[in-house]
Amino acid sequence: MARARSICGGGSSLKVAKSVKRHNSGTGIICCDPFSGDVNMWDWEKDSRILGNDGKPYKFLGLENGIPTIYQRFLANIFFNGHNDVITPIQATSVVGIKLIKRLFEQKRISIQPTVIYLDSAHEIDETYLELVNAWNCLPSGGILFGDDWMWEAVQADVLKFSIEVLVDHDRLEKAMNHIMNSELAGNIFLFQGQWVLFKK
Repeated sequence: MARARSICGGGSSLKVAKSVKRHNSGTGIICCDPFSGDVNMWDWEKDSRILGNDGKPYKFLGLENGIPTIYQRFLANIFFNGHNDVITPIQATSVVGIKLIKRLFEQKRISIQPTVIYLDSAHEIDETYLELVNAWNCLPSGGILFGDDWMWEAVQADVLKFSIEVLVDHDRLEKAMNHIMNSELAGNIFLFQGQWVLFKK
């Protein structure tokens, strides 16, 4: 039995928010997610082999009247940890959220494009690829696109396929390899502890 990860309640965004405040960078964080779960979460809801902090099977969706309560848990964790000042949630798919951000920038309603996008993909073949295309198009030159769950075959296949179709900054790739121990390369992709990174030229 494995333990449930805090990411289901905003664990990744909380870590980034802490880092942003520690370095006083003034960076804002936008979290785009429909908060409706993926195929696996729905599959595991009835009989999860992953345990929560109470030792009982973890309910990823926490269904109430057939509706996931992931968004409510996300908001509760953000407010409880005092990071609602730097985290802005958009309850929409990544494709909708990314296109919205791009449009707002083009309309000059926001002043800068995101320079870093973290993609916690859907883990489904082709769906991850679609997310990659949209995220890459939203990044300016010099931007960073990265994500997790490299162990998922669908994620690996789509990131590998995408990485040979785009212009990657090989100088930054080599610098990252030289400065970070135990990192690896998979073609144009930088890998470290289950995370994958693409540097946009």
